Amino acid sequence: WLLPEGELYKLAVSCHGKLKDGQKYSFPLHGVVTEYSASQNKLISRLSCDHCANGNMRPVRADYTIEYVNGDRTS
Repeated sequence: WLLPEGELYKLAVSCHGKLKDGQKYSFPLHGVVTEYSASQNKLISRLSCDHCANGNMRPVRADYTIEYVNGDRTS
């Protein structure tokens, strides 16, 4: 969601054009406020959400498969 190919990143670019370092971008429909980091080229969530807070989210590849980490339960 927050990386250059992510939904929120693309939405921010389509609405605001080139993202500015340190600028906050709000996504009220998703309940998220982010800040753009030019050095990392990604949006960084500034508010925790129920989905992100527990750290159990994993990136999803372009083919919609999940990138598991060692120790993840897969069933």
